[in-house]
Amino acid sequence: MYGILVDDNGKGLFFHYSGGCTVALDGNDIVFEETPSRYPKTGDRLMFKLGWNAKGAKAKMWCFADEYEEVAEKVRRYLTLDEAKGLLAKYKARVLEYVKEVTSWNTTTVTTSTTITWSDSEGFQMASAGFAVMEERSGSGPNRKVSETGFVDVFSPDHTWFRNTRFEGDEANILRPLGKGREVQRGVYASVMWNGGVDVFVIDHKNVREITVEEIDSVARYIPWLGQYEWLKCSFAARYGNEGQVVKILAHLDGGE
Repeated sequence: MYGILVDDNGKGLFFHYSGGCTVALDGNDIVFEETPSRYPKTGDRLMFKLGWNAKGAKAKMWCFADEYEEVAEKVRRYLTLDEAKGLLAKYKARVLEYVKEVTSWNTTTVTTSTTITWSDSEGFQMASAGFAVMEERSGSGPNRKVSETGFVDVFSPDHTWFRNTRFEGDEANILRPLGKGREVQRGVYASVMWNGGVDVFVIDHKNVREITVEEIDSVARYIPWLGQYEWLKCSFAARYGNEGQVVKILAHLDGGE
């Protein structure tokens, strides 16, 4: 009628069968009813409310995790636009805008893309992310085409009640300007080809400077095609200055750094 469960930190907690509950739905509320459907066995995942007795910590009330998650899924809903607006307005936003030009068969396609990430005050946990092709131009005169697409993914502040929600089109456009302390960076799309493929970066081609002696010594330790950033900076700088200079990399699009 009793046993020990191990929490996520590896700590053992006493629990008693009499503290077990079944999980049910009452309207939009999750309720706990007496008497679990069966005895727990080794390997079961339990959810519990922490309590105490004379000997220390114990599981005061518990239920089977899969039963709770099944009921909770029926309660969870998507965020409304107003809820998303209120959430994103609280977070810091980093905006990265970059331009890519591709010429093929005498037709130049210019794409201006914007990626936005919202993070919490510590900068560690991403609150939301968005991507938008703001404008795509190809051809000229009557053949000129302009398109705009985009989305914003808003991550749930409480997964017990809400699902991650994607906003597209006009709703995404409403969310894009939100955020406090917006950091905006602009650059150009650039790629470098290796034997194993292509890496894509956004670089600030206006931010070019001389490479330092210390950086040269650091680069000399590595084989260039291993992808060391300083070597990459020299590679990009050669397009705008010379190989004795470096250019600032704003983002590594493939890796997300």
